[in-house]
Amino acid sequence: MAKRRVDNLEIQVEEPGSESLEKVMEKSRDINSPTSETDEKLVALADTLGRTLVSDDKAVQNLAKHLDIGFEGYMEDKIEETLEWELVCENCGSKVSSPPCPNCGHQKVRRRSF
Repeated sequence: MAKRRVDNLEIQVEEPGSESLEKVMEKSRDINSPTSETDEKLVALADTLGRTLVSDDKAVQNLAKHLDIGFEGYMEDKIEETLEWELVCENCGSKVSSPPCPNCGHQKVRRRSF
């Protein structure tokens, strides 16, 4: 029964363009965004289609804002300012580019906005 309902919905599956996806992933890396690969594909799809992104996820909104991609909140207000994050060692607090920490060798890092 449920399968028949889904089959009748006329759902269109879209994928982001490769240029948009690469642009979004590069910006995500540049700002150390806490977004997932799926989040980045969603932002890239909005860019590819030239559509406004609707999401209450603040990290997704932040990434879209960095890329000048239009976005709106759904249940909450949209963000007003952009953020960037740096990776820091959880043990010694040193700024790192990726684990392990070159200072103390600790494997865990966290994001800190600045």
